Amino acid sequence: MDEVSFYSMGSDCADYNNDGLVDLVTLDMLDESNHAQKMHSGAENFNKFQMLFQKGFYYQYSRNMLHRNNGDGTFSEIGQAAGVSNTSWSWSALFSDLDNDGNKDLFVTNGYKRDFTDMDFIKYKVNKTVYERQGGPKTDATELLEKMPSISSPGYIFQNNGNNTFTQKTWEWGFDENCISSGQRMQISTTMEPWT
Repeated sequence: MDEVSFYSMGSDCADYNNDGLVDLVTLDMLDESNHAQKMHSGAENFNKFQMLFQKGFYYQYSRNMLHRNNGDGTFSEIGQAAGVSNTSWSWSALFSDLDNDGNKDLFVTNGYKRDFTDMDFIKYKVNKTVYERQGGPKTDATELLEKMPSISSPGYIFQNNGNNTFTQKTWEWGFDENCISSGQRMQISTTMEPWT
């Protein structure tokens, strides 16, 4: 593999392109919008990346990776080209043929109860710490947790187009309810009509 996810918080393996070879998807935390990317202190930092690589670490990026099996012991990472690289805080991946067309689609759960990487919260926490060190009263942990924002958004569903690309169908396929999937069991109705 030429590169891998930085955290790889969830994964699944399946022959998503029906070529007889097992492929791999790993999940990370790259936000979908530019604004959300700027509001988080992610692991992407050029100087840190260079230092880690010089110390022997591998090429690791904070985004989802779709590793297509080349059949010769190597994998090609095509997550960005396939359209599945950005799904925010993602926890679990599942390849499954959700629309019964013979191609395995991709379902990604996401959400995070408390977002400690939010830049506004980090600034708030630093200011509180400075204030406390200057003699101010200590902040109660419960109050601090309440100030930490929550990330609640729908999971992601990607339809497999059959050509190594995917199209997001989250809203069209009825998965538009905000949720926090971290550490929770998601219940999906089995009475839904097949999608076409």
